[in-house]
Amino acid sequence: MARTKQIGRFGAFGLSVRLAGEFQALEALANQLQGLFMGGDYDVAEAAVLVSEVRARVDEAVAQLDRLGARVGCATDADTPRLDPDAVAAPAGFRGSCRAIAVADLLGLLSTQRKTGTLRIQSGALRFVLEFQDGAVVHAATNSPKPERRIGTILVAQQSLSATALEDFLREHTPDCGPLGAALARASLVEEQDLIDALGIQVHDLIRQVLELDDGSFHFEVGPVQDLEFRVSLNTMQLLLDAARVRDESRV
Repeated sequence: MARTKQIGRFGAFGLSVRLAGEFQALEALANQLQGLFMGGDYDVAEAAVLVSEVRARVDEAVAQLDRLGARVGCATDADTPRLDPDAVAAPAGFRGSCRAIAVADLLGLLSTQRKTGTLRIQSGALRFVLEFQDGAVVHAATNSPKPERRIGTILVAQQSLSATALEDFLREHTPDCGPLGAALARASLVEEQDLIDALGIQVHDLIRQVLELDDGSFHFEVGPVQDLEFRVSLNTMQLLLDAARVRDESRV
């Protein structure tokens, strides 16, 4: 019995340390909000992102309290399901609406704050995934890619790969080979730099698509990005400027 109490005390101590960490993070975010509002005119998009981060931290603090209550057997409501005390805490991040925060403002904030993590955007049946490393876009994907923006089509259009070679490879290519571009590079059918250039074209097009969204929701998770064999590293602010230029030119 004494040993059980000892183990339980150590577990509860660890949870209380995590809880203290959430409170410290909340205090830091509250200080950021105060500084933002004390400056007179403030960036509404930045304030909205900070509020979303506060909400996420509050939710995590409540979850830590539930775990602590389950550990020591003092849940506030007997009907409340107890969480697994050893469950892994959810990654830090924030979520919101694309109506409340324009996608361009959101991407700009992720860039200026040098965020690393994954941004997921959903608008109806459309889903987009953007990965950031220190504020730069390193990967982008969608569940509904345009046929002309598939990696093989881009490589052929760049004359980095012949249409015949692509067709022959696709007949043998299986999902086990991984992403098509990487498989083509491993087979020495395309040069690595040509592949990186093609991936860059894909990212530029996807950024233009997400900037056209005026409805939907987003969720940004802080954390490491995928360890991809080939990826780009594009300045987010430059991507936004390029997208704005293309949009303006299309209106002429």
